Amino acid sequence: MNILTIIFVLASTLVISSCKSPDLAVSGNAKENRSDLKATKKQHFRFNQVIRFGDYYSSKVKRSWPKHSSEFALKFQKAEQKLSFTQYTPFGKTAAVMAINHLSNREIKIFKDLFSYSLLHQNTFIGTVIPTNDESKNWNFVIHDPEPGSPNDLKCGMIKDNSDNIIMINRVKKLKGQSNWVLLDNFGFEFIMNGWTVCAVSTINNGRIWLKDDIEEDLKLVLASISTALLVRQSLD
Repeated sequence: MNILTIIFVLASTLVISSCKSPDLAVSGNAKENRSDLKATKKQHFRFNQVIRFGDYYSSKVKRSWPKHSSEFALKFQKAEQKLSFTQYTPFGKTAAVMAINHLSNREIKIFKDLFSYSLLHQNTFIGTVIPTNDESKNWNFVIHDPEPGSPNDLKCGMIKDNSDNIIMINRVKKLKGQSNWVLLDNFGFEFIMNGWTVCAVSTINNGRIWLKDDIEEDLKLVLASISTALLVRQSLD
């Protein structure tokens, strides 16, 4: 990151921290029928924290895998920067969530072989969401270059299940009511399925989640799980 980029990122950070958490400038179709959920973190440590937004909340975040026989847990047993937690929802559904922040060359190779997704470098965040009531309906996710000052290309990853249902992930680099000069920063992520924004995650301050109301509970569980993982990841850097 060059000195000019650093100056712009610092300046935008000062603007954001001086007022209430601003809205992300996401796609127009995300404006209706959505819940606006402000996130809180019970512990301000890297691990053992609990993430809550609305009536969604996590267990304490751990640095190890749970006792789980999933292919993801077995393949990435030796990963160094791993995190895991259980995601809870207001409608009673839960999921085991496992993720890895920054991959080694060995882990990149495993990921390519396991998920048939081309990774270019180590600056990648990957994970899996395994619903407790049906472990066969797991979703895997990958996000590359998630930090502020990332490339201008908005596309940065995807979420995919075993039936090849896909949710695309875009970076959000604009805020409502802010001038265009703060485009160098990365303020969050937008999840797009079949052309519709089904969820957006702001990583500003403690975080904020916008979740589409009229989608299935199983999908809400997955989106809430990955939203939590992103907010946990934010506190690791």
